Amino acid sequence: MDRWGKLQTPLVVAVALLGGIIAPNVALAMALPGDEFVLTFPQLDPDTKFLSEYGVSKPDGRTHRGVDMFASRGSEVVAGADGFVQKVQQGSRAGLYIVLTHADGYESWYLHLGSFADGIEVGDPVAAGDVIGYVGSTGNAAGTSPHTHFEIHRNGRPIDPYPFLRASFERWVLSQQIEAGETPFR
Repeated sequence: MDRWGKLQTPLVVAVALLGGIIAPNVALAMALPGDEFVLTFPQLDPDTKFLSEYGVSKPDGRTHRGVDMFASRGSEVVAGADGFVQKVQQGSRAGLYIVLTHADGYESWYLHLGSFADGIEVGDPVAAGDVIGYVGSTGNAAGTSPHTHFEIHRNGRPIDPYPFLRASFERWVLSQQIEAGETPFR
């Protein structure tokens, strides 16, 4: 590997992170060399709470294929990465939900929404950070605290979204702190 190859990845990472701090809805959606999918945090409520619960057994024998992100009802839900709207539907379990397709076989799923963003339709292009819906508790989540059930699929199979959510949440919180001047660096 030449010198450029050794320096390229750290430089790209540094530029992407600095870009994410300055313009989080643009740079954070980029895929970096060696990384497969970089997520923009999909819910615009700083009080969002979520746990790693992927794979937990449910009473009816199914397993939990995502992470529930609890937030205030009506909080904005945004596209986690650039892509296209694949589904805008309502199901008995999922309630109001949206599925987005992204590069390299990735999809992001947003279930139990309270409502869809105005004008969102199948086939629409979306950019990371675009509002696609609002937090609710529809489908089999009726009567529970408002939340978005969030999933990531790769090549048609669900994968654990928690590491992606945690990293994107930490970047988002840091960018807000820097913007507000609440960190020792500027």
